[in-house]
Amino acid sequence: MPLWTLILLFMSRRIHSIFMLRLFNDGCAMILLYFAIFLFIKDHWKFGCIFYSCLRKNEYFLFAPALLILLLKRFYIKKTIFHLGICAAVQVAVGWEFLSTYPVSYIRRAFNFGKQFEYKWSLNMQFVSEETFMDVPLALTTMTLHLGILLLFANFIWCRDEGGLYGVLTQKQTCK
Repeated sequence: MPLWTLILLFMSRRIHSIFMLRLFNDGCAMILLYFAIFLFIKDHWKFGCIFYSCLRKNEYFLFAPALLILLLKRFYIKKTIFHLGICAAVQVAVGWEFLSTYPVSYIRRAFNFGKQFEYKWSLNMQFVSEETFMDVPLALTTMTLHLGILLLFANFIWCRDEGGLYGVLTQKQTCK
């Protein structure tokens, strides 16, 4: 894939949305994501992991399951752990100023799974009432369903040729 295609990705309609102010540097972060994907395609996994890990918004965490599957399919477990270590090291380096000053607060706020989202910013759940949207059991149910569907897709679709997730996790080293 030629490098100029990266420019086309940047020029997507989402970047030029009238809600750009609400996206909090989304365009700049997407460039990092697209560049990381480009590096993965070019088989530069270490540098791709570095650029992927520079993404600081929670919405880019949604790409992590796909990256994990790609790493597991490309490398065996030991090298996958090494590449995930690169991702972790970059995260620690980027957040070092806060980790060294307020480590407990930083970790609590970075992984705040109890966060309540505001109904007015919801796009995909406007068909339910605000009271239903704010319901904690609904949030836990949707998160559980999401994780379950990810596992089903990983096992039966994404890793089908390798014999499912078990086949991917138990594969022998056959690549560099």
